[in-house]
Amino acid sequence: MIAPCEAGSRPVVPSVYLRRPESATQVLSWAFASLGMAFISDPAQAHGRDALEWRLASTTDGWVALSNPVRRDAVVFSKIDAELTVKGEAFGLDGVTGRVSSFHVLGHGPSERLVADAHGIDNAESDVRHRLLEAWVDARLSGNVSVRLGLMDLNAQFDAIEAAGLFLNSGHGMGSEFAASGVNGPSTYPATGLGINVRGEWSGLTVQGAVFDGAPRGFSDDGKFLAIRLHREEGALFLGQVEYDIEDTGVSFGFGAYHYSRAPSSDIEGPSRTGGGAYAMTTFALGSDTAAWFRIGHASASVSDIRHQISGGLTQSAPFGRDGDMIGIALSSIRLRPDGPGHTGYGRRETNLELTYRYAFNDRISLQPDVQYVIQPAYDRGGGNALVVGARLQIVLGNDI
Repeated sequence: MIAPCEAGSRPVVPSVYLRRPESATQVLSWAFASLGMAFISDPAQAHGRDALEWRLASTTDGWVALSNPVRRDAVVFSKIDAELTVKGEAFGLDGVTGRVSSFHVLGHGPSERLVADAHGIDNAESDVRHRLLEAWVDARLSGNVSVRLGLMDLNAQFDAIEAAGLFLNSGHGMGSEFAASGVNGPSTYPATGLGINVRGEWSGLTVQGAVFDGAPRGFSDDGKFLAIRLHREEGALFLGQVEYDIEDTGVSFGFGAYHYSRAPSSDIEGPSRTGGGAYAMTTFALGSDTAAWFRIGHASASVSDIRHQISGGLTQSAPFGRDGDMIGIALSSIRLRPDGPGHTGYGRRETNLELTYRYAFNDRISLQPDVQYVIQPAYDRGGGNALVVGARLQIVLGNDI
């Protein structure tokens, strides 16, 4: 969760916040790019192209608050993602896949600088500058069952709605109450931990069960590129999810539940308590190009400062006859626990309305204007609503595009 910002600051000249990239991430990113380009440029390396998939993504977001900003600034920040996937089939290891990915963030986002909200205006925003995000191996044990082990982003397989992936607000990527759980969040962006996930698929039915480090960052985060620490005081996160896709109907629904074996209260220095939460989600087609989705989630007060969330939205592909474009509108409402430590916003309901349009120039470059209206930002001591306007420029390179 983003720490609350100071309200009532004097208007200042709009400014841009940037930092120099760290050398570790620069080296890793350039290494991935060079390796991938080598396989693309040499036709004789067909075997290598089958074995490796590389991807580099540059995401640059800019935001400005048009009404009731906590601070009258414009913010621009960037995120660089590097990903390398190794396919075991090319080496005689059928059903085995490995992946390594990292990111680096330059600058500060809107929830930290502009709007003191609990949802998170921008899903690329991070209080971690750079980190090894994933390093895992996935192996198919049989025709229907696979296991994944290593450093993982659990949101890649749990609590993820494909139609909601269009939106920039963080509350539509993973449920806000789940994202705020534990000491400092579960194993997901921007800080992941070790885990194991077993997944089974049978005729539209998907069942998953996993165990993750209960505190991926430990009790503090020193900003290291690789930070893995296992300690019994941190406990474990157990979670399961069931999804069912009704064939030829465009309707799917899912249910998930999670439990922390040892989760300290939100002030961290308090006694350890166990607890968890649950969520339900559904997606249904309203036509060949239109989809609707809905999600509801609840978490116990012992593990999350956000008690529950209700969200939903509509998306349309190829609006105005433009293949590759998408337009969407989404609404999310959360309620925070009333006895949270030291924040006047606790106990209030925060609501976010988002309208967005992704314009695809081609398969590699897109521009996405976005408008969000935040009703009662949870950490804004002034108590007013906020209108925020932004845009995302994304450039993606890779040999699988």
